[in-house]
Amino acid sequence: MKLSWLFVLFLILLVAIFSVQNAAPIPVRFLGWNITISTALVILLSALCGGLIGLLVAMYARRGAVAPPRSGVDPNSAPPFRDTSESP
Repeated sequence: MKLSWLFVLFLILLVAIFSVQNAAPIPVRFLGWNITISTALVILLSALCGGLIGLLVAMYARRGAVAPPRSGVDPNSAPPFRDTSESP
């Protein structure tokens, strides 16, 4: 298993433990909505939204790195040499 996946699992475990230990209901006000919800649920939803945003940003950043070459051009080949010096 890759080290990055172990790190993600460790963070998930920490968030789960933290949210379970803070399970008291709290009032939440957001854009005119007023609800009373468990702190654990607020923490878990916030962590989930942060993880999804991070995943989307990472996917967007890698999009250019794995794009297929256009029009059959090998991206690893050098452009043809063109002599631009003037000869008498």
